[in-house]
Amino acid sequence: MGDYYKKGSWNAICALCGLEFKSDQLRWNSQINDYVCKDDWETRHPQERIKAVKDDQSVSWVRNDPTDVNDRGDNSITLVSGTDDMNVFFGTDLTQNRTIAISGGENGNVFQINRTGHGDYTLDVGGLVSLTNPISFAYAKVEYNGSWVLKDYVIF
Repeated sequence: MGDYYKKGSWNAICALCGLEFKSDQLRWNSQINDYVCKDDWETRHPQERIKAVKDDQSVSWVRNDPTDVNDRGDNSITLVSGTDDMNVFFGTDLTQNRTIAISGGENGNVFQINRTGHGDYTLDVGGLVSLTNPISFAYAKVEYNGSWVLKDYVIF
């Protein structure tokens, strides 16, 4: 088929069917990265021209890890109502029994004590409850109503 003279063209072979054509009769096929005849040529798939949209993987908010930020450590402490943060975290493993004393208070004041640290020792919350070694998490919520009373506690 391509065995004749044509100025500016040369004999070439279709990459798919193997037939001979003049070079100007072949077209580039992006699927196989070679030149093919018009019968073997395919248009590019429309999905090849789509530009990817960058996916924003950031999160809109993050809760601080209590074991990193406000960890009270392996210590006995005294909480002062109105001064200390109402959420108290113990993320460190306890090496002996520890106590939390609570001073001051106005009606309605609340403390929530959270224990995520382990250790075979107890964390006594104002003589109201002892948080033993949790499997994953323990907390106690105390409220002042003339005196400090235990409102809720859980050991998971």
